[in-house]
Amino acid sequence: MKIKLLALSIVLISLILCGCCCLLARENNPGGYGAQQPDYGNGVGGDGGDGYGDYIPGYDETQWQPATPDWIKPGLTVYYDGYSAFVKDGQYNSPVQTVWKYKVDSVDGNAFSGTTSVTIPNTGLEPITAQWTAYDGGTHDYRFWINPANPAGSVTGTNGEPYTLVATMPYELNGKTYQATTLASSIPGTGAEFHITYDTETGLILAQAIKYPTEEVYTYFSHMAYE
Repeated sequence: MKIKLLALSIVLISLILCGCCCLLARENNPGGYGAQQPDYGNGVGGDGGDGYGDYIPGYDETQWQPATPDWIKPGLTVYYDGYSAFVKDGQYNSPVQTVWKYKVDSVDGNAFSGTTSVTIPNTGLEPITAQWTAYDGGTHDYRFWINPANPAGSVTGTNGEPYTLVATMPYELNGKTYQATTLASSIPGTGAEFHITYDTETGLILAQAIKYPTEEVYTYFSHMAYE
């Protein structure tokens, strides 16, 4: 069993290193698959609740947030619940649940650096870790924030593939409704699709997903703290 999980963890880190980040929504579905999904083609705007400002210490809703926002500072730690699986004939096989932890170590202008660790709970396996530097206009690797003032210009695919704005819509996650925006990208000729859903007000990424013909990875925002 541990050998099988180790093999899956190797697949998972290979996806991470290739910059496989994006979105699909879930609604009280612990497995993540088959959950309610955003309408990428026909998103509808709306009130969407009170946003995420009240969850970020020191966030001023009346002030425009340039890159990098004040709440991204050393010690910020953002947690995501992750789910990955192989796909064959439209069926998910060997699903693995993960916990993703993004910790900011330093901030320099519009760039910030940190460490990501990916843990497979209840396996005894060591976390998979990686160092990164993210900046406004950089790739989607290791991202938990989109610049809401320039979302499409805030992020690219690993090889520079552009992201496009798909929809703005109410988005439910962990019992809260956000006004959210979805971005999408793809790698031509591979069948790879990338999606990012972020809180329109603050830029915090709420959900990401990568869909390959044979593998899929999903992450959903869990919580954040200064540690």
